[in-house]
This record gives sequence, C-alpha cells and structure tokens, in this order.
Amino acid sequence: MRRLFWENYFITRRNGSVRDGFTFLELLIAIGILMILGALLIPAFLNFYLRNQLDLESKEITLALRTVQSRSISRESESYWGVHVVNAASGSDYVETFYNSSTPAYAGAKIVS
Repeated sequence: MRRLFWENYFITRRNGSVRDGFTFLELLIAIGILMILGALLIPAFLNFYLRNQLDLESKEITLALRTVQSRSISRESESYWGVHVVNAASGSDYVETFYNSSTPAYAGAKIVS
C-alpha cells in the first residue's frame, strides 16, 4: 500500500513509529519567524496609533476654534471669546473655551468647556 506525502513526513526512519511532537529546531524556527513578524508589525501599529491620536487632537482643536469663531462673529454674550490649550504636566491635555466681557485675555475669563 502506498502512503501519502504527509504520512511519510510524520514517520521516522529508524523504527517506523509516528512522532508525537516538534523537534527543537522546528520550535526555534517558529519562534524566530514570530519574532521577525513582531519586530515588523509593532512599529507599524505604534505609528498608526500615534497618527490617529494626532488626528483626533487636531480635530478637537479645530472644533474648539470654529466654535469660538462662530460665537465671536455672533457676539454671543457681548463678550470676547477665546481658546486656551492646556498642556497638563500630569494627566491628559485639554482645550478650554472661555469668554471675557472686558478684555480678550484668558486672565479672569469664564470657562465654558
């Protein structure tokens, strides 16, 4: 009876018994391939993540600027409107929208968001 190709692969030549596992060399090759794939994919994923974060932050700032521009044009609350970007030392950065009735400065302004 003739054996198929994969059946011949799993039979050893010494005693004809079927092997029950992988050799050390096969494991080393598999680990090496996984390490190479990881070395290639991790930087690509990190770059994708950082690009997405930058895009999200820029959209948030753009939205705040357009909101303030709209409120300034309409003279809402008869005040000066502005945006203050806070770069927090600990925690996350954020954008504040404020208005001030006397001067267009952040000092003494009322924060909206």
